[in-house]
Amino acid sequence: MKKKIVLILLIISICGCSYDPYEIPKDVYINIQKDNINVYDKKKVKDIVKDSNVKITNQNKYLNTNKINKQEVIIDYIYKKRKYKYRAKYNVIDNEKPILINYSSNKTIIVNEEKDFCKNISYIDNYDRNPKCKITGDINYNEVGTYYLKYNIIDSSNNTLEEDLTVNIVNEINEDNGSYTPEVKEFSDIINNYKNDNTMIGIDVSEWQGDIDFNKLKENGCEFVIIRMAFSSHKNEDLKLDKYYKTNIKNAKKAGLKVGVYFYTNAGSINEINKQSKFILKHLKGYKLELPIAYDFESWNDFNELHLNSNDLDNLYSVFEKNMNKKGYKTMLYSSKYYLEKVWLNKNNSNIWLAHYTDNTNYDKEYMLWQMSNSGRINGIYGDVDIDILYK
Repeated sequence: MKKKIVLILLIISICGCSYDPYEIPKDVYINIQKDNINVYDKKKVKDIVKDSNVKITNQNKYLNTNKINKQEVIIDYIYKKRKYKYRAKYNVIDNEKPILINYSSNKTIIVNEEKDFCKNISYIDNYDRNPKCKITGDINYNEVGTYYLKYNIIDSSNNTLEEDLTVNIVNEINEDNGSYTPEVKEFSDIINNYKNDNTMIGIDVSEWQGDIDFNKLKENGCEFVIIRMAFSSHKNEDLKLDKYYKTNIKNAKKAGLKVGVYFYTNAGSINEINKQSKFILKHLKGYKLELPIAYDFESWNDFNELHLNSNDLDNLYSVFEKNMNKKGYKTMLYSSKYYLEKVWLNKNNSNIWLAHYTDNTNYDKEYMLWQMSNSGRINGIYGDVDIDILYK
């Protein structure tokens, strides 16, 4: 028996079959960059290898950058026709400040009335799902005057955003009953000013427009309509069909208009958006769309309750987009100019439906659709309607 073991060991020694793939051969070197990597950056093995004298076989493997602190990746390489592995260390950090997304920089309160100014505001971080808010500066709630404070929004890496907050303490507040009345936009004027070989002019509608005469819309130059299909009003609430959805899509198609749909979502998890995707697909059966399905997220007032970071927000839309693409539908992301610029990270990879109520938008990124007014008027609808310009 001992002779057999000795013989086996001798054979292994002669053929060189026994080696530790993690043991670095004498002449091999793989130098790793010492630079920090920002969280969620799309980096590959080749991005952290400063130089080496071996053939790296997994240089296009993506690094895990979803968590901050020290990380490890196994680098596969070949040396003298043998396969080896090298444990490489790299450091992931978060150096981005949070963003205030829904707040007032000027507050007026009654004397002797203490306020928590961190309440009823919203903020978002690229990584931390629960950044903290505190107010700095001196204030005497018992004395009339103007006080200059600061919002401080702090994430888990101690990145801090400071924004000014002016508090006016008064004896009484005079209610301002004045209200802003938006300028009415006649659909015919929009056609005259914006219609050309590269544009189409249309509208978007929901149950708030009531009964619609789509034939009259068509007669008055409307070329397309985007119809609200469904909505959820609260966190964790199931989608509900817009009560005019089926009537609107049927009559819009009958009138010969190009059709797209949108849904208003409060989804805060992958499971939720997958569930909503199934709902959308179920109620699209039998309908052909000429325009994309729009993802409309506007829950900014209670955003902190969702415990999402901006990367999570982008991922939710990406999951929805993939779900729809698998079934042959295109999608687009609806948002206002402010949130497109401040919050959405991967907007350049998506079709964008821009909401910006102005005659000339200064949004400088790409978009396919522009909601330029929410006070449009057209024969076939009683009252105001959103007017949209589609770029071919």
